[in-house]
Amino acid sequence: MPKGQWFSEPLSGVFELEQRRRVIDWISGAAICSVVVAFPYSLMALGADDWFRWIGFLVSVAGFCSAPVLVRRTGRVATGALALLCTGVTLIVISAFYGDGVEVIFVVWFLMVPLLAGLFVGPNAAWVFGLLGIAFTTTMYLVSHVSGAPEPVYGLGSFLVWLNLTLAIGFSATVGAVASKALDDSRRRVQEDAERLGESLERYQGIFETAFDPMVTIGDDGMIVEFNPAAEAAFGYARSAVLNQPLVSLLIPERMREAHEVAFQHFLETGEGNVVGQRVELEALRADGSEFPIELTVRSLELTGHVHFTAQIRDLTGHYQAQAKLTEAKKRLSQTQRLESLGRLAGGVAHDFNNLLTAINGYTELLLQKQGLEEEVRESLVQIGKAGAQAGKVTQQLLAFSRADQVVESATDVNAAIRDLFALFRRFFPESISILMDLATELWPVKSGGEPLEQVLQNLVLNAGDAMPDGGELRLTTRNRTFSSVEGANSFDLPDGDYVEIVVEDTGQGMDESTMHHVFDPFFTTKSTGEGTGLGLWTAYGSVRRSGGTIEVSSEPGEGTVFTLLVPRAIAPQATPDAEETPVTTSRGETVLVIEDQAPLRKLLRQSLELKGYRVLLATDGVDAIERYSGGRADFDLVITDVVMPRLGGLATVERLREARSDLRVILMSGYSGDATDELRALEGELPFLKKPFSLTALQEKVHEVLGH
Repeated sequence: MPKGQWFSEPLSGVFELEQRRRVIDWISGAAICSVVVAFPYSLMALGADDWFRWIGFLVSVAGFCSAPVLVRRTGRVATGALALLCTGVTLIVISAFYGDGVEVIFVVWFLMVPLLAGLFVGPNAAWVFGLLGIAFTTTMYLVSHVSGAPEPVYGLGSFLVWLNLTLAIGFSATVGAVASKALDDSRRRVQEDAERLGESLERYQGIFETAFDPMVTIGDDGMIVEFNPAAEAAFGYARSAVLNQPLVSLLIPERMREAHEVAFQHFLETGEGNVVGQRVELEALRADGSEFPIELTVRSLELTGHVHFTAQIRDLTGHYQAQAKLTEAKKRLSQTQRLESLGRLAGGVAHDFNNLLTAINGYTELLLQKQGLEEEVRESLVQIGKAGAQAGKVTQQLLAFSRADQVVESATDVNAAIRDLFALFRRFFPESISILMDLATELWPVKSGGEPLEQVLQNLVLNAGDAMPDGGELRLTTRNRTFSSVEGANSFDLPDGDYVEIVVEDTGQGMDESTMHHVFDPFFTTKSTGEGTGLGLWTAYGSVRRSGGTIEVSSEPGEGTVFTLLVPRAIAPQATPDAEETPVTTSRGETVLVIEDQAPLRKLLRQSLELKGYRVLLATDGVDAIERYSGGRADFDLVITDVVMPRLGGLATVERLREARSDLRVILMSGYSGDATDELRALEGELPFLKKPFSLTALQEKVHEVLGH
């Protein structure tokens, strides 16, 4: 029989080891005391010459004393229990065979032995001691009838008494075995439940420890009982520093503590609350005293009569930062789309205005070429010409912002441009304005498209000076910047690459949110009427955006304004020699076809060319030109055509005309089109091009150049 079954110790599932040891100690001590007290009495009452009493005394003392020793040496309570039981059985046997029969006290003891054996040792021990009791009782019964030995008290020799004792001992053995087996099964189930609970706790602890989100558990006294590594990282506390510490004083901002305590106590008393089982957003407190937003989910669990609360926490700092960036990106996109829409509108206006300006300036130029004009009339015409030229600059600003002005990009030395501005504005600004420069060494050249970068900086510097009527400080800073997606997206939403950062910062009046929102709008100005057009920052924004960069502005009323420009790096182009001026000469009798949908401009071009001796044919648009002059019905040496016209555009018209004459010379004209595809194709194809508004002299020079005079 396996050893483990003999020493199952059923009471181990009910009492701790030390408690069971104490039971053995008490039983052993009580038995020794009983023997020591009873032995002298038996000697005086029955005589000291009965040697079997001395044997029983010595055996009982040795057996009862050995039980506690065996428990401590073997570590098993069952061993000591076996020593006690065997000693008791031995006393019964000695008393029965060498005395005057079995006393009633020994009979009762034998009835208890199987039960005690089952409880202290195991079910098998209960059966063994039960069989021993039945065998002993039967033996005594047989001996009393065969050998004539004295019958025990209460008539053990009687068959009926023997039968009752046998049944009682068997019942005791059965009860001991069943009780022992039940205790063993119960203990095994408890152990299995404890193991499962331990595994569950290990899994929970593993999840708790490895969770990405901070998790904090508190008891119903408000003290922290668990604090995972993610919580350590989020709150800045070590786990050992917060365990058994009040949650409210460590992790909750001071202004919220009273409300937390009231709500916590209310939930404990009523089970009602607005946090448990809900997702809530609130502020939490770090170890350094800073606050940060969190999303909180709390679950409650009752353990051993106490309620515990576990909070799963999500740090919303990154979420709110991303949300703010998204809002800012949407705002920037909205502003860009709005400005681009305005740019397209401005470009369309500029297109029509350029046609008118070309006619106005051209007719003015024709009149000025006449002889005999009165001085007053000539002066008026000169002023008209100046106004037209100035209006042309305004349209150039509109076109630069709308990105319709096709200009070859150039490289600009930013530091040199700033130094030139410093020399200019140091004399222009009052002494109450200090101009400081912090220019990076080995600064990269930048791309400049549309309006020159010098003009952009001049507009920003002038605005900064206007914002400081009582004096202040103007600071210009430059440095190289490189953006790479490997390092993370940049806050300016620019493609990867090299940029030059230019910061224009003043300590002036600043702007409120509404003003700052419209600062790049066309014709928006905070200056008095007549002091500004509202196009300076508008065109600066368009020019920088067109070069592939951006402008950001930040300002607060009374705190000054900061403009940050990021302009792409450029490779400085090699200098090219200036082209020699070609004098305008008269024609050799060539014929020129002019295709223009604007009647005033069409007539102006005819007059200008006829003054130089050219024969001029006119068409109102491309379809008109094809119908009247294709198929050899008219012979001409040069076509001057607008790029954008109704019904048929300039390039398409030229292609149709060249079907009959492949070597046809062409000059294209354009101010701006809402869809600049044709204009771009003209430039990419390196066709001769005149940008409206142009002077009659420029027209005549271009015609002279194309015809090869």
